[in-house]
Amino acid sequence: MLQFAGGRFSAHGVSFTMPDGFYLHDEQQDSFGLRCFTPDERVLMTVRIAAEGGNILEGLQAIFEQGSPMRPISMVQPITINGLTGYDVLYNGCGVSYYEARFRPTRGQVITCIAQSEQSSKINLKHSPFVQALLETIQAE
Repeated sequence: MLQFAGGRFSAHGVSFTMPDGFYLHDEQQDSFGLRCFTPDERVLMTVRIAAEGGNILEGLQAIFEQGSPMRPISMVQPITINGLTGYDVLYNGCGVSYYEARFRPTRGQVITCIAQSEQSSKINLKHSPFVQALLETIQAE
């Protein structure tokens, strides 16, 4: 379960916070994740922390397997934030645009961050200041 202490949400040795102005979503999907809206309420963000998981690169690539409605609009690329390394990708599916970043700290946890908005909004999710603000709060403890 996520714990809130010292102004941060934490689980499995990883913590993050919601930047000022974000809205907590009233429906949470799992006990190790948090869903929130950006201050303009146009982007839904999900952060999940798993104690362990499979290969994060292969996991992102699997989103686009044959038969999937998801279509990549960028290559899966390496990313580093606050010393955490991982991969990110932009993709579309079913009228929704997504930006997904996955990180694996040294203890084997998997951090998944997903930003989504209506595809018609044409928001650049990867470079959204709101999305970047939340990503920059993530850190291994």
